[in-house]
Amino acid sequence: MTGTSTLLIDADLRHPSIHRLLNENVDQGLLGFLAQSQGAGADRLTMVTEAATGAHYVLGAEASAIATDSLLMSTRFDELMAYAREKYDVVIVDTPPVGLVVDATIVARHCDLGLFIVKHAATGQHAVRAALRDLTRRVDLPICGVLNRIERGDGYRYGYGRDYQGYYR
Repeated sequence: MTGTSTLLIDADLRHPSIHRLLNENVDQGLLGFLAQSQGAGADRLTMVTEAATGAHYVLGAEASAIATDSLLMSTRFDELMAYAREKYDVVIVDTPPVGLVVDATIVARHCDLGLFIVKHAATGQHAVRAALRDLTRRVDLPICGVLNRIERGDGYRYGYGRDYQGYYR
């Protein structure tokens, strides 16, 4: 909306989901592009454009049946990231959760910073600390911040008011 050219890449090759959030059907998504050893360049990759913001999306279509780490370490992924850096002001790469699989640490080699998102009341502090420790040991990537994904009605209080104890739940 600010005029900044933005690309979001759904690099969760195991469980792509952004296409569902956007209500888009993708014939050949990122997985198809990466699985081709040769073929059309990244400039030919099918992208979806969001009308309201002008943001572009590289979506996943189906879950990978082959090892995702080799796809993300491929020259095809390198090509995509080089293209994205050249053409867009902001590139956001969505990955599977850190700690469960190595995909995020592989993608991190292309990133300037990481954004670590934790769902409120669903992920324990031990798991968060372990995942952050694992990520920062494997790659030299500054973590920009930790966002707390809080659903409305989870008990979080936006103001302190009389019920300020609710803030600490």
